[in-house]
Amino acid sequence: MTKLVVAQREATDLAHQLQTKNEVYEEEVHLAREIQQALAGEGFPNSIRNDHSRIGFGARYVPISGLAGDFFEVIQVREDCVAVLICDVMGHGVRSALIVAMLRGLLEKQRALVNDPGSFLQGLNDGLVSILERAGTTMFATAFFGLADLATGAFKYANAGHPGPIVTGKNGVRQLATQRHEKGPGLGLLRGAIYPTREIPFNEVERMILFTDGVLEAENKKGEPFFEQRLMENITRNASAPLDDLLDGILSSVLEFSEARHFDDDVCLLGFEVTRSMPS
Repeated sequence: MTKLVVAQREATDLAHQLQTKNEVYEEEVHLAREIQQALAGEGFPNSIRNDHSRIGFGARYVPISGLAGDFFEVIQVREDCVAVLICDVMGHGVRSALIVAMLRGLLEKQRALVNDPGSFLQGLNDGLVSILERAGTTMFATAFFGLADLATGAFKYANAGHPGPIVTGKNGVRQLATQRHEKGPGLGLLRGAIYPTREIPFNEVERMILFTDGVLEAENKKGEPFFEQRLMENITRNASAPLDDLLDGILSSVLEFSEARHFDDDVCLLGFEVTRSMPS
């Protein structure tokens, strides 16, 4: 009986220790999530402009768990120039959140290269490769980086294995970076990887919607993914809606398509629209 009582007490003490450690872990995850949520909107400009045009922004961020692997950044380069980045780290949870934190830190080191999207992504990639090699682990992230410059009238961009954004404008609704030669590999996979810089005239852009694959890969009961075509059709139908309503409508359409109340993957949407003044 004495041995049984001792064993029961040891089991009770162990259970208490595990509960305490779990509570500490949950508190740390909660704090990390709060920091991540706060950073999701940090430095987000309401708009940028010059004498002829104004760019306004909107975003939606829907993590499915305590910590997410999706994030976006809007970097104001000048009063009339802004850079946009959307990124999707493989997996979920603490590991993905750590890679997000690393990439955010690397962003600060690459700010001098924002005018060259390909070089910007190459710097992010090489920095992440170095960290992962030292850690002896394999992870990667996809990313799209673009530079909207009202002064030069160009939108330059580079892609690291990410779904290209949807653009609406005078050429209709289309997707950028759909061809293999327009993309480099995901970040963190290959040191020295090349990311081609592409360019389109900015007067072809009225709206641009950047997104992560949580939108595209949502499936209905038949196992059919939502995919880009449905997203483009949704954007076309709601072309006249305010940008915030359009973003909310995309989320609602994906959930309706999948007949679900919540997403199965992290979802990040970043959109901007261009308002041009009429010539006098």
